[in-house]
Amino acid sequence: MSTYLFQEKQSFRSSIKSILLLGLFTFFIYGFYRQYYLHLPFGDHPMSNLGYFIFLICFIVFLIFFLSITLETKINEEGISVRFFPIQLNSTFFFWDEIEKVEVVRYNPILEYGGWGYRGLNYSRKRAINISGNKGIKIYFKDGKLLLIGTQKKEEVEKILTKIEKINTKFSN
Repeated sequence: MSTYLFQEKQSFRSSIKSILLLGLFTFFIYGFYRQYYLHLPFGDHPMSNLGYFIFLICFIVFLIFFLSITLETKINEEGISVRFFPIQLNSTFFFWDEIEKVEVVRYNPILEYGGWGYRGLNYSRKRAINISGNKGIKIYFKDGKLLLIGTQKKEEVEKILTKIEKINTKFSN
């Protein structure tokens, strides 16, 4: 396989969502400390210490999962590779001969796809894989399926796709 002309790695770690989750985690740790060590009930209807501990462990697992999410996109002269870790353990590679056209677009993640993340199932005709923002690489497949891959590097993607002559040159607004 040839070397990649474009690579982008995005994560939730740098977003406001992760800051809010870490703040919530700090709040829950404080609640556990207050209830377990200071023996002061946390809240109007406090749960048992064991229940709080189990809740805290589940929240930690969720936090680790959320902070490990990364979207990796690579483009070369043979096609486009995408990986949404930890949902996809291995990259999925799409060869240019499977693709009808590619556009770099501006889109509304909430109205068009229901938000950010891994949207739509594999058997769905319209899927999106995105972390944040409203710009993406829209891939139209020859079999009628559509995949949108979020990007924060719109100009760089357009330049690379134009260079390898795989882009529909119009940028959608």
